[in-house]
Amino acid sequence: MCIRDSIYTLDSTIHQEHSINVQIHSDLYKNTFNQIMMLNPCYVFLANISNDQCIAFADSAVYQGMAVGLTRHFENLRYLLTQYTTYSADARANFTGPRDNFRTITTDNQRNNILNILRLPQAFEISSMQALYIKLAFRALLNDFRRGLNDDFNAKLTLRLALYIVLNIALILLYFVAWLPIVSRLNKNIWRTKSMLTMIPLNVVAKIRSVRVYLRKFISEKNITNY
Repeated sequence: MCIRDSIYTLDSTIHQEHSINVQIHSDLYKNTFNQIMMLNPCYVFLANISNDQCIAFADSAVYQGMAVGLTRHFENLRYLLTQYTTYSADARANFTGPRDNFRTITTDNQRNNILNILRLPQAFEISSMQALYIKLAFRALLNDFRRGLNDDFNAKLTLRLALYIVLNIALILLYFVAWLPIVSRLNKNIWRTKSMLTMIPLNVVAKIRSVRVYLRKFISEKNITNY
């Protein structure tokens, strides 16, 4: 029962995880997922089989989307598991599957029944489903997931680079348009103030207490630095 539950849990988890992350998936991946899982995935297999073979496989279950195909696949697995459980529990049980493919492989009835499970039509369908349809479908999903992720990363990288360039241009313009005029005005004011100070006689400057204190402090610091 645990294995059987795990099979159906896996099926529901695939769709649950997709729905949870659908907002962050790329449009490329979402379109591919919908086409493969919900619509018609046969285009994925055309390099290996014809479109008619895909349509006819598993009573057109795959043609209706891999969601239907996987459900049928899990049902086949459940059926084989039930058969195996039945024959393992009863060594004298008769084989209940189609007799067309039945082969007497050993004289042990129980072993013979278990080995013939692999000759059931469901077993052949499981083999084809896993080796071809599931493998190629999920490989296509993985490839488009990676491609969408790379495209999204490259787009964001390009956007960040563009923003970085625009920011640098704005800073350069700000430097020339705003900062340089401000610095220029400050320099003019400083030189104007210096010029005005040079016009004041020294004896007048010496009588101003705040100027004397400043000069005394400046000279003291200069002497300490030189020392």
